[in-house]
Amino acid sequence: MSKSELEAYIADEFIPAMRKMLPVITPSPEWQPIETAPRDGTTILVFHNGSMWTVWWSDVKEWHDANDYGYTPTHWMPLPKPPTV
Repeated sequence: MSKSELEAYIADEFIPAMRKMLPVITPSPEWQPIETAPRDGTTILVFHNGSMWTVWWSDVKEWHDANDYGYTPTHWMPLPKPPTV
């Protein structure tokens, strides 16, 4: 196979096939131990006392929500992307 034939194959067949597979091979978020959560102010979903909450790591070194309530969650996962409008 020549270089130009290989480039054509990659552009015309390989890349489109990989794009079709992307939704299949992209893992959905799963619950992870809270020790692995980002502590940079990113809002995340946590599991705390049987409920789920959106929180972030605050300047006072605790997980807080918009009401400034502190949490001690056990697990977390990233928030989904917002819908496109």
